Amino acid sequence: MNSISVFGWTLYPIHIQLIQLGFVVLASGGLLGILYRSLKAMWSERKNLQLDHYLDTCHVITEPDADGFRTLKIRDHGNVERLETVFRGTKERQWLLAAARACDWTHRFAKDTDATRQARIYHNARHAVNRHFVAGVNARQAGLPVVAYDLYFSLTGADAAVGGVRMIRNIEATREQLEIVYSHPRDKWKFEGDMGKPQPDHQVRIETLWQMADALFNHNGCRQLNGGWVKIVGWTEAVVPVNAS
Repeated sequence: MNSISVFGWTLYPIHIQLIQLGFVVLASGGLLGILYRSLKAMWSERKNLQLDHYLDTCHVITEPDADGFRTLKIRDHGNVERLETVFRGTKERQWLLAAARACDWTHRFAKDTDATRQARIYHNARHAVNRHFVAGVNARQAGLPVVAYDLYFSLTGADAAVGGVRMIRNIEATREQLEIVYSHPRDKWKFEGDMGKPQPDHQVRIETLWQMADALFNHNGCRQLNGGWVKIVGWTEAVVPVNAS
């Protein structure tokens, strides 16, 4: 049989082969699409698990408005950097990365179960924060006017579910800011840039700052973990030169 008739059309073997080839291409295209989406998801997940990025973050808090709402403004204190350029000790970086991988959107703080290792991690974190105040320290040593104040910080891990590259965030706040967050009603906050639709990371930031304040004011900057206490709040002196102009 050299041909067949389908709906009045005469199909020859070459036509049958082309139709079969078309089905094969369509099928392979579907499989390739599935494979592509799977590989893309795997690569995205891999990027989200790359915790070797670091960012210092500070805040501005406004006075209450007529309805009693304060606005939290989040500011990057510097740029995103490779962790290896910020943290000096290789062991400290490894300990921090291991602790940060245990973070999620509820448990934000990077906590090593060993208090001694955690203290060494925070010692390095303090050096990382102090980089931003070199000009102030130099100005003070030169006898120029400066402003100095206590600055507190906590190392957190960003959750991959929010999107983007997962990273270490060093959350910075003054004592006054932590006192405001601790005392102000948690349902009386607005966030810069939300446009009426609060973002998950903004809402969690208030909770993060509240827990920092609670640890600082009630537990000497520590939180309980596996029956022991580990540091989650570090301290440094921020020194900023006064602009003579």
